[in-house]
Amino acid sequence: MHASYEIKNDPVFKEFISNKELADSTKNIYAYRLKDFSSYLDKSPSEIVGDCESCEFIKQLSSFIEDMRSDGKSEITIQNNLDTIRTFYNTHDMSLPPNSYFTVENEVENRVLNRSNVEYALSIINKRDKAIILLQYTSGIYPQLLRNLKYKDFINAMDDYLDIDEKDLLNIKTVINHLAKKNDLTGKWKFTKKSKEIYYTFNTTESSNAIIEYLMYRERAGKHLIDLSDPLFVNQDNMKLKKSTYDGIFNRINKKADFKLLGSNKRFFTSFNLRKSFKKALMDSGMDKQMIDAIFGYKSIIQWDPEDVENILINYKRASKYLVMDELNDMECLKSKLKRNDIELKEIKKELEYLNYLITLNKNNSRETI
Repeated sequence: MHASYEIKNDPVFKEFISNKELADSTKNIYAYRLKDFSSYLDKSPSEIVGDCESCEFIKQLSSFIEDMRSDGKSEITIQNNLDTIRTFYNTHDMSLPPNSYFTVENEVENRVLNRSNVEYALSIINKRDKAIILLQYTSGIYPQLLRNLKYKDFINAMDDYLDIDEKDLLNIKTVINHLAKKNDLTGKWKFTKKSKEIYYTFNTTESSNAIIEYLMYRERAGKHLIDLSDPLFVNQDNMKLKKSTYDGIFNRINKKADFKLLGSNKRFFTSFNLRKSFKKALMDSGMDKQMIDAIFGYKSIIQWDPEDVENILINYKRASKYLVMDELNDMECLKSKLKRNDIELKEIKKELEYLNYLITLNKNNSRETI
């Protein structure tokens, strides 16, 4: 990652500053904002200008904006960062689209998914999609990382609970029978960033059980695991999920659940909103911000030594009650169930009224015939 003093010494940044009459405080602000973007890309301003293709750069910038939102940054902060980046790169003949292109949200539109929304979505999707949604909702794993997960990643996440020979790891029945004996299946997922730094995130027992159910279904469907490096989640052709397939999961949920659109025709149930809800759950549990940043793979003082891993795991387990779907005292889930039951009863009532109408009509026709 590029510290602010490195940004100030970057030749491209120096040239940018020299062409403007700026107060020291303004220079520091520019350096701070560009440091965040450079850290995200793990490149210096000179490297970005030197090897940037405009389309790829815009994708990276869009991803950076999404990351800031996931990190809880206000829209004003995001706008200011975007303005600074735009000003900096415009001086190097890199023309960026207007701010509206990056769909900077209105705070009113910034609605967060709650557990009842997720619970309802889980009730209308198949086992694979349920495993995917629960994993992302309870771990905050980036969509691209999630799509690229291997079976061995799940095995490694379950390492604390598996005590079987390596040759048996591809025997799904053996693995599942072993895990079924455990009450706690909180997973530990290890990832490596581009900077070679590692970080961990975790998933709930409920999520792990959903993955187990999916693996059982997948085995019965003949989509057998041949190697530990096989994809964890596959399509109907037993291949790794493409982005279009992954996006299709959310499109189907929004359509089936009839979730109302946010402003600017944006869908409500998205992977971005799942990650945002995950972060909110951790915050609501009282988890320390440095721990939350570490779990999301953001820059943090936490080094992820074994003691850090166990300490954050303990805190995650405390927070998991804000994520599980089967909490009996969850008023939001109860309301959601009652609402769905009410809708179903109304539909049944309409059908009965129509049947009564047909019966009455049939009786009247019979009398007229007599």
